[in-house]
Order: sequence, then C-alpha cells, then structure tokens
Amino acid sequence: ITSPASPDRTIIDFATGIPDLARFPGKSWAKYLKEATESSPHDYNYGDVKGSPSLRLALRDYLFRSKGISCSADQLFIVSGASEGFLLLAKALSAQFNSIYIEDPTIDITRDIFRMMNYSLVPVQVDSNGMQVDAIRTFLPGHLLLLTPSHQFPSGSLMPIQRGHQAIRMVEEADAYVIEDDYDSEFRLKGIPVPPLQTLSPSRVIYVGTFSKTLSPSLRIGFLIVPPSLIDTITMTKDRLNLHTPAVIQKALAAFIQDGQ
Repeated sequence: ITSPASPDRTIIDFATGIPDLARFPGKSWAKYLKEATESSPHDYNYGDVKGSPSLRLALRDYLFRSKGISCSADQLFIVSGASEGFLLLAKALSAQFNSIYIEDPTIDITRDIFRMMNYSLVPVQVDSNGMQVDAIRTFLPGHLLLLTPSHQFPSGSLMPIQRGHQAIRMVEEADAYVIEDDYDSEFRLKGIPVPPLQTLSPSRVIYVGTFSKTLSPSLRIGFLIVPPSLIDTITMTKDRLNLHTPAVIQKALAAFIQDGQ
C-alpha cells in the first residue's frame, strides 16, 4: 500500500470481482456511445421491456460463437446487472418455488437476494469439483438449484461435466430449474472453455450472464437466457416491475459487439 514516505510506489489491487479498469477501451466505447446518442429520437423511449432487439440479436450470435449456446433472441432478457436478473427471477418464480439449494460457501449477493425475497436457503457443501450435488439425497418439490459451475467463488473450483449432468437429471425429475451464474467464464488461465450447463439442457437451465467482468461494472448490463416455457412469466414480471435498461447504452453495446470489439 502506498505510504506518505513512498507516494510513487505501485499499488497492487487484490480486490476480487472487478476487471482491470485501466484497460477499459474508453476512446472506442465513447465513439459507440456518441453514435448511439445521436441516433433516432425513438431510441430515447422506454423501448422493449425485454431489451433492445439489436442487442439481443448481437448477443444471440456472440453467445453461439463464444460459448456454443444456441438460443433465440426471444429467450434473451437484458437486465441492469446480474443482480437485477436474480431479483427478477426470484420474483417471477416465487409462485412456483419457495426454496433454493445454494453452494456453501457462495457469493454473498446472490444468497442475500433470495433470502430477502423470502426463499428458504438450503446450503450444500462445495469441494474441489463445485457443489456436492450428490449430497442432495432427495430434490424436494418447490426448490430451485443455483450453481456457478464455470468458476465457483470463493473456492475457484470447476464443476466436471459428469456432475453437471447429475444436477440436470435431478431438476428434470423434480420439474425444477437450475440457475447458472456464469459471471466470469470468459477468463481462463488454462484449458479450453467449459461448455455452459445451458448447452446440456436449454429447457431446464436459466443462464445468467454479465458484462461487469469483460467491460465494466459501471455499465450495469447483464442478461438472462430463459427456457421457452418461462418467457411469458419473465416478460410479465419484468413489465409489471417496469424494469428497463437504458436504451442508449444497449444500442452502443450492440454495435460494439457486432463490430467484434
């Protein structure tokens, strides 16, 4: 840490959850934001509650190229950060579900969101391969399953594909859903990217993604990929809560992605 006696010493920041903001492409992003700001006056309206069609289309194509996720733009919902996504899911699914299996330990934010939304939390211990899903002897009715298979926090563990298949079989038999928090799988120290659980069971996995780690948390842009059976429920809840993400930022981000930035 810098002290008054050595004010020019380099500071090494060990804070987790934040990208290297010094590398944010500010000049490039400013150009896209300027172009979006100077666009049609219609872009200053509320827009589609699900999110900008141009951004959802750009995301659909990007996710297929980068993660092998095959989904329609209609399954994509743009949210103001992954946290809002979890709040939206907790509210929209509360009529059918009231409990959730969570990793122990896990990220405080997601745990606290479901607790504040009056879900009963069922902690399941984590080992070097992620959540020990076989510790769930009986997947009880009314329960969801929340996983971070590509990078468990704080253990850093990676869930093997066999354990992922086991988790999906459990929710299929229980007529439930896995919520997959894929908050930073773009960053790999070694090996090939791990296929998201969503690619294994698009009808049973709700995928939560964010741009907080790849661009900047200040943009407050995240997204959901929901199974077709939940599109109407999520849309209705998002509309009733009037949860809109700034349209100008969405337009800039869509062009940013389409241009390969």
